[in-house]
Amino acid sequence: MTNVVVDLAARRPATSAETSEASTCTCGSGWFELRSPSGSGAVCMNEDGTITGFSGEPHCVECGTLFVVR
Repeated sequence: MTNVVVDLAARRPATSAETSEASTCTCGSGWFELRSPSGSGAVCMNEDGTITGFSGEPHCVECGTLFVVR
């Protein structure tokens, strides 16, 4: 895998600020960790803590399944 930073602002629909439906794994968990070939992934955030980008691949904390970002 190439270590790429994903720009979430470019992927976020204009109406996403109005909705806050969180993604979940097929096992039901809503918690993910970022993994990369170099170890841990990383996130970029706004001052309010909103995640604006990430590097790595999200895996479910409960079952380890790779979460495919649409």
